[in-house]
Amino acid sequence: MFNLFGSPPSYRSSVLERLVETNPAFTLQFSKESVDEFAAALLKEYPKPFDFFLQATGKKSTPEDDKIRETLNASFPAGVAVQALLLSMSAAGMARFYGAEIDRLKTTNVGAAFALACALAEYLNACNVPPATCDAGYRRHLSAFLTLRHSMQAFGLLGPWEQRIAAIEADSAKTNPNFAVPKIDAESADLLKIFVPKSEQAVLGRVFQQPDAIKTTVGVFNFVPGVLDTMYLGMVLSMPQLFMTRQWSGHPPALYSNGMCTFCGAKAPCRPCENQLVQIALMSQPGAAGPSHRGPASTGAAQMLINAGIDPFRK
Repeated sequence: MFNLFGSPPSYRSSVLERLVETNPAFTLQFSKESVDEFAAALLKEYPKPFDFFLQATGKKSTPEDDKIRETLNASFPAGVAVQALLLSMSAAGMARFYGAEIDRLKTTNVGAAFALACALAEYLNACNVPPATCDAGYRRHLSAFLTLRHSMQAFGLLGPWEQRIAAIEADSAKTNPNFAVPKIDAESADLLKIFVPKSEQAVLGRVFQQPDAIKTTVGVFNFVPGVLDTMYLGMVLSMPQLFMTRQWSGHPPALYSNGMCTFCGAKAPCRPCENQLVQIALMSQPGAAGPSHRGPASTGAAQMLINAGIDPFRK
C-alpha cells in the first residue's frame, strides 16, 4: 500500500507534536490584568451581557430592579472571563495529553487515533495566535477551547478531560473550598459559546461540522489495510496543516515561512516536503497510487504548492 513516509507513523517527534508543544495557548495568563482585558473585550462585543444571556437562553429575568440588572450586566463579563481563561489553559494541557495518546490508540483503534490527530490539528489552527494580540485570549482561544471540547465529545474522548477537571476540583476543595473549578459539561460550553466574538460565530459553526467529516473518512477507509494506519495517520502527524480547515482569519498554512519549510524546518527550497505534497495533491488524480479522493489533504497540498509557485499537476 502507498506510504508517503516510509515508516510507521508516530506522534513522537512529529510535526503535530511540535505544534502542540509550541502552542501559543501555553502563554495564556490567569491574572487580574488578563481577566480584566478579556472581560473588557467581551463587554465591548456584548454591551449588556446579562440581558443578552437571558435572551439567548430564553430564561426569564429574575431581577426587575434596574440597578440590580445594571450591576449584573457589569459583573457578568468577569465571571465569564475567569471560566473561559481557565478552560482555555486547560485545553492546552489536555492537547498535550491527547497527543501522547495517539501512539497508544493506533495499535488498537487506528480510526480513533486518526480522528484525535485531526481534532488536535484543528484546535491548533484555531488558537495559533499569541494571547497578547487577541484580548488576552478572548478572541481565538475561547473558540479553540470550544473546538477541542466539541471534537472530544463527538469522538467519545471527553472522559479523560472530565476526570482531570474532577481531580482538580477535589484537590481544590481540600485547600480552598470557595474556589469554583470551571466545568466542561454541555451547559457550561453552551454558556461560553453565547459570548464567542461575533466575527467567529459562523466560523465556529462550520468547524463544528468537521468531526462528522472525519467520521466519514474513518468509515470509508477503516477496513482498507494501509490507508488509515500508514497513509492518512502519517499525513496528519507529519503535515497537520493539510487537515486544518482554513476557516480562521489570518494567513493560510504555507509551505515556506521566513525562508524555512514549515513542516521540517529545513531551508527553502525543501525538495523532500515539496515531493510529498505533490504526491498528496496527485492522490485525487485518476490512476494515482492509493485511493483516488479529493479530500481536504489533497486540496490543501495542491493549494499550498500553487501558493509557493509550484504546479503540482505539471507533467
